[in-house]
Amino acid sequence: TGSATGSATGSATGSATAKEQILPEMAARVSFLSESLDAASLDTPPKLVVPTNAVVQRGGSDVVFVVDDGDVRMTQVKVGGPFAGGRELETQLPPATKVVLDPAADLTDGQKIKEKKR
Repeated sequence: TGSATGSATGSATGSATAKEQILPEMAARVSFLSESLDAASLDTPPKLVVPTNAVVQRGGSDVVFVVDDGDVRMTQVKVGGPFAGGRELETQLPPATKVVLDPAADLTDGQKIKEKKR
């Protein structure tokens, strides 16, 4: 639990839970809703959103390439509309799944890749 004050946004108090330890001087990105949500909105499951450049067409279908221990797996997905600068996926992927951004046109299922460190 903590509070934060910003000159442009006022102040807010809230709480957070995390699996990892939170230490002083750590930073976080927080977004606040501009209006209260109704009960139906609060019960809506979270959306799965991927960067727009992760979704490509292969064989007439929308796919993402999922990183699986150094290999890529072409995974067919059902894509929803644009959301928060990305694309909503109606197909669920496991939490913490890594997807390839801007996959090359010749990238194929099962191909070995090396993850680029940021």
